[in-house]
Amino acid sequence: MGLSMFSEIKNIVEARKRVCHLLETLKDSFLLSEGSSGGYAKMHDVVRDVAIYIASEGKHVFMVSHDVNSEEFPRRTSYEPYSHMSIVTKGFNDLPKPIFCPRLEFLMLKFIEKPNKLQHDYFIGMSKLNVLTLRRDRYKDSIFLFPHRFRGCQICGRYL
Repeated sequence: MGLSMFSEIKNIVEARKRVCHLLETLKDSFLLSEGSSGGYAKMHDVVRDVAIYIASEGKHVFMVSHDVNSEEFPRRTSYEPYSHMSIVTKGFNDLPKPIFCPRLEFLMLKFIEKPNKLQHDYFIGMSKLNVLTLRRDRYKDSIFLFPHRFRGCQICGRYL
């Protein structure tokens, strides 16, 4: 699995060279293409879905949901098998309800249009969460309600 792919790299320069080499290899194999603006690459939906399927066969189970709304996510209160989740939405009508994800290590939430606040207990069921990415939202009111264990984390360049 790619999570240990860079374990032997000692500094950021080596890591950058390795990533650039991997990106060029993927482009040469037509698994990625140049993005519309510089510094970006595009992946076809089918390639992304196959990559998620292959990656989810091991101990890590991925969920990637884009353009979801309040009715689609969360559909249930427990997402036990997932270790990585990426949720992109235009916004929810109501506050997103807390979900139980005991194996979740990585969570990315991106709100495209409507900023949303998070309930004070949103992260309670995510005891193994190591990486939290909150994108394009104003969380000023929610930040102070995050569980104490997130106080030393960095969210999009701002420390809690």
